[in-house]
Amino acid sequence: MTIDNSGLKSELCRAFALMFYNPEDTFLNEPEILGYFAELLESLGEEYRPYAERVKNALKKNKETEIMIDYAALFVGPYKLNAPPYGSVYIDKKRKLNSDSTKEVEELYKEYGLTVSKDISDTSDHIAVELEFLHTLLADYHNNPSQKTMDILNRFMESFFLPFVKGLSPLIISNASTDIYKCVGESLGMFTQNELTTLCCS
Repeated sequence: MTIDNSGLKSELCRAFALMFYNPEDTFLNEPEILGYFAELLESLGEEYRPYAERVKNALKKNKETEIMIDYAALFVGPYKLNAPPYGSVYIDKKRKLNSDSTKEVEELYKEYGLTVSKDISDTSDHIAVELEFLHTLLADYHNNPSQKTMDILNRFMESFFLPFVKGLSPLIISNASTDIYKCVGESLGMFTQNELTTLCCS
């Protein structure tokens, strides 16, 4: 696989997004998703290869039922969420769902000409939705660089995505009971800090 650096980062945002959807609808149903995710991580460089190996072996280390239980405990509930996947929890002082920052990120999507599909049951600041937005921004900038795209990318990263991941990743790492989600938390934090910050906010 040959993908240049900015295209690779865009593809990885999409791959990370898939890891935050219900695994029964993604990598448990289509294990090749894990293979593609691992391949992208390996392409980033030597320091990401241990994560890639863990992703490749994810379904050997834990049973599907264990992965589903961990996914629910971290991101869904029905009781306390061990790693709430909503940006407002980490950004707003009230630390509640669907708050001021949720509306602000929706406005940023609209400014870029996008709206969240009504088929998506989660709020606009769900981590998967924000990663999909980053995927779109980076792909658009890669194919047709514009100041508008870079301006929105910088605002989105600085005001929403960076503080979100800074709070979310440690909670995933400390609370995950399966290696796949612990690996996702670790690699997302590293990817955001080492690759996205330098790309978007330098």
